[in-house]
Amino acid sequence: MQTPVTTDEEVREGARRPLLIRIVAVVGGTIMVLAGLIGLLLPVVPGWLLIFAGLAILATEFVWARRLLDTAKAKASNIKEKVAKPGAKKPGAAA
Repeated sequence: MQTPVTTDEEVREGARRPLLIRIVAVVGGTIMVLAGLIGLLLPVVPGWLLIFAGLAILATEFVWARRLLDTAKAKASNIKEKVAKPGAKKPGAAA
């Protein structure tokens, strides 16, 4: 699966948003990613959910976050397909 590339028009569109909204998006996304990382260590907080949500927010402002999120989505889709296939051979299983 090929990841979509951000066009110059999309970058310019993000730059037209008010500064306060952009700051809130960056701070909020960063806090969610950090909370997700803490959540990976604590059993009470859904770590991966917060990480993906934070990346989605950061992806509205940063191309690197969008690429990372697209890569994570592609890997999750591949894992989903492997798990969904009945009778799929497990790696390392004897023939």
